[in-house]
Formats: sequence, C-alpha cells, structure tokens
Amino acid sequence: FLPLTAANKAALLDVIRNLGINADKTNNASTAETFYEALQMFTAGAVWKGKETPGKYDHSAISGTKYVGTPNSSCNNHIVYIANGKPQDNDATALDRLKSVGGDYTAISYPSSYISVPDQGNWSDEWARFLYSRADTSTSVEGKQSIRVHAVAVTGAPSDGNYPNFIHEIARQGGGEYYAASDVDTLTTALLSIFNGMLAVNSVFTSAALPISTNAQGTYDNQVFVGLFRPDAKARPRWNGNLKQYKF
Repeated sequence: FLPLTAANKAALLDVIRNLGINADKTNNASTAETFYEALQMFTAGAVWKGKETPGKYDHSAISGTKYVGTPNSSCNNHIVYIANGKPQDNDATALDRLKSVGGDYTAISYPSSYISVPDQGNWSDEWARFLYSRADTSTSVEGKQSIRVHAVAVTGAPSDGNYPNFIHEIARQGGGEYYAASDVDTLTTALLSIFNGMLAVNSVFTSAALPISTNAQGTYDNQVFVGLFRPDAKARPRWNGNLKQYKF
C-alpha cells in the first residue's frame, strides 16, 4: 500500500515488465483462496500463504506474522482480478476459509448451459459476494468498509468454453465491472475503465474562490463554502458537482 509517486510507479512497471511465463506461471489458480488472502491483507490480518514463495512478495507489506494493512481504514477498497482461465481452487479449503470469516456459504446456482457444473462448485463467486456485501475491513470506522471485485477475462483460446461467464459472475457478485479482453489494446482499455471508475466517487475539494482573508480561505463572515464533485468516470475534465454554502 504505497502512494503512486513517480518512483513507485516506475517500480511497479518494472515488476510487471519482468514477469515471465516460465518463472511466474502457476497451475490450478486458487482464486477463492487468494480472495481470502486479500481480505487478510486489507484488514491487517494474519499472513496465510502470502510468504510461501520467497522473493515473490512485498516484504514491506508484512510485519512479523501479519499484514501491515491499508494506510487509511475508510478508503474505498478494490480488487482487480485478471483471469486467463477458470479458477481451480481446493474447494474444501476455500469453503473452510469462507466459513471462518462468517461468510454466506449458500452456493450460487446457474444454468449448466451458462456455467458448467464443475465451475459452479468453485467458491470464487461466493467469496466475491462476501467481500462486497458483508466484509468490513475496519470495524473502528462508521459504516461498512467493503471490497469491490472487478474482473477481466482473457479470452481467445479454443478451450475458453463458457469460463468467461463465470468470471463475469465473480465481478457481478463482487459489485464490480467486468470485461473480456483478447488482445493488449482491449485489456488496456478495460483496465483504464476500471481505474477511472474507481475515481468516480463523490469527493470534497477546496472551493476555487478568492478569499476575503488568507486565514479564512473558503469562508466568509459566519459562512463556509465546500465544493462537492464527482470525478468523471471516463477521466474527462468536466466534473458534475456543486458548491455548498453552510452557516454557523
């Protein structure tokens, strides 16, 4: 959980650029279990499997046996899941982890023509449902600090079948956006749309006004002015909002 400074952006790009198909690929992607690990990270909980591969994790994100957690407990929380195949968890373990956090383990059913029966036995969509609808990353903050799950299915292989439908449902249950991408340009567009959507939330800014006094910017007499705006979901420069006037 580092601020996106120029140096940290460059470091992140280096990590992505140096990913290799032989050095970093895995089999039997454990998506539901990874959602549990992510929950532990968001809540500064105990590390479960995050240290099993030496050199493949961020040492600054862990302190002792626990994750450091997010710097701001009341921030908006998001997971962007990029899939290049269907989840293949140990379903018994994923279910056990879901029960351990008090999640709803009522299985979600779909027509078998839409999502295959084996995929319906996976708990990734139920985990996404829990993260979005019931998880709370900070009980010390008023309200529920849930986690929104977005998903991108990499498509184009002859073996795709209806796996993208399952990835779509993971995003839907997680309250996030879903995209299918079969090339780099489409993937880039999908990620930009997701990132811009994350910023499109109500925010408060200092009003752009000439103050009467340098010590009372945004205020006048017994009044205070607060600018409320929603950043545009497509990153356009014009934002909807208004200037609210309050009186003491």
